Amino acid sequence: MANYHVPIYPVCFSPNWDDPRTITEPMTYWVPLFENYNYGIGFENHVHLYKRTKPLRGGVPADKGVMYLGDGNWGTPINSCWPSMATRNDTGIYDVFNSINSVFKVEVTKELFTYRAVNASGFAHDGPHSINMTEYLNRAGEYKIIDE
Repeated sequence: MANYHVPIYPVCFSPNWDDPRTITEPMTYWVPLFENYNYGIGFENHVHLYKRTKPLRGGVPADKGVMYLGDGNWGTPINSCWPSMATRNDTGIYDVFNSINSVFKVEVTKELFTYRAVNASGFAHDGPHSINMTEYLNRAGEYKIIDE
């Protein structure tokens, strides 16, 4: 897992808001690391909209890819995504995207990594979704759960 501020796969992007390098550099340097080390999830922020991508490898949906969750919309004004500003909205990489304040509630056990997007009333508007930890760690290869 990784957590960082500016999203690599933002729902919306505008040169008026951001320097394009904030996306291109992480895509160039971080995405290959995430994919090489089999990261399961990247928690993204900054755009103030809600999104969940499909698992991605090389920017396209793939069975054993990285999911990108975000885009940082708790306790902030919700942004709108105007069609002229939208990036990647029509490429099929998003399972969900909408304008709603939410925070991710994450639970990790030896068996499951479970996450859901919860609004201010505590309602899970997306999820729960679970990842089987044994399958995930086997996919990652070199990582093990350590009992203490």
